Amino acid sequence: MRVLILYASAGNGHKRAAQAVYEAFVNAGHNEISILDILDFTPSWFKSFYSSGYMKIVTNAKWLWKLAYEISDKGKGRFFPKSWRSFINKMMARKLIGFLEEYKPDVIISTHFMANDVISMFKGNLCNCSLVSIVTDYTAHSFWVSEGVDHYFAAIDAVKDELVYMGVPEHKITVSGIPVPQSFLEQLPREELLRYFGLSEGFVALMIGGTVRTEMLIDAVKVLSRDIQMIVGCGKDHKLYDEIKPLEDVAKGLKVYKMIDDMTKAMSVADAIVTKPGGLVVTESLTKRIPMILVDPIPGQEDGNRRIMTQLGAAFTANNSIDIIKYLTLLKSSQEQRDTMRQAMEGLAQGDVAGRIFSHIVQMYSSQANNG
Repeated sequence: MRVLILYASAGNGHKRAAQAVYEAFVNAGHNEISILDILDFTPSWFKSFYSSGYMKIVTNAKWLWKLAYEISDKGKGRFFPKSWRSFINKMMARKLIGFLEEYKPDVIISTHFMANDVISMFKGNLCNCSLVSIVTDYTAHSFWVSEGVDHYFAAIDAVKDELVYMGVPEHKITVSGIPVPQSFLEQLPREELLRYFGLSEGFVALMIGGTVRTEMLIDAVKVLSRDIQMIVGCGKDHKLYDEIKPLEDVAKGLKVYKMIDDMTKAMSVADAIVTKPGGLVVTESLTKRIPMILVDPIPGQEDGNRRIMTQLGAAFTANNSIDIIKYLTLLKSSQEQRDTMRQAMEGLAQGDVAGRIFSHIVQMYSSQANNG
């Protein structure tokens, strides 16, 4: 069985999910597998527009993204007909045709809806293969639905219900959870992790910046850094890094990084996390049972993730620095609150999702081969 995994580098979550599934195949001894960014098959200007343009819109013009998301979703899709989207995707991914003819995959796994559309158009002509799609959020947009998809993997029952509402037969959907790398499933000794970060025993908060409003995090860190141990990843937010890095000299429990080298270790030592509600970081937090404080959601998919996590009791929503300060102070002072939120995660954290997706795909392919 020759496998191709496709993601799109619009945000980082689709890639991380794809890598988790790739890792599961490789760990099982499966070596006929490739993992690729579908945007690498598009013109360079389009890849730049699709990835960096997306980030600029969701950072600087959230209202525009919210409008586009809502008018194109579910029953409102008439404002952006799927035939238009498919035509655009086909033109942008013409280079993929030659690759498919040469590689001849038996199964294609997609973690981004663009791949669903493009492969659906090629199936039967250039690619006699099965197409499976992993929805990487806790809500499903109509863009995920393409006729050529043979099977969907959904995060929770609510996503399955949305897909069924949009016309996907129920038997084509498996509620699996969202895959995370194997390293997130490992239990690491806390004492060792505290030494690694230069922290002492006690409550530890993890903050992930980069695309979160800078001033909100700066204000929270300045107020809390003397009382709460914090690991802060600033990403590409140079202002955040420059403002809070000097505070390390007076707040010995504050550790500030441009990029956190090992997110698995950071999440393993954290007692709470402040982050945007991307599908993968939410799933990684669930896997590690970390109470979440969710900030600055992208309208649409991330707002749906935030709503689901908050409703289920696994997260708080913070709209400003005052909220962050309030909830981190509460979580530090109340073991009972932390335990309550971790208990709410029990039904959501689904363990080795990538391994189960691997097994399901192998079984599905074997069944088709035996019947064909």
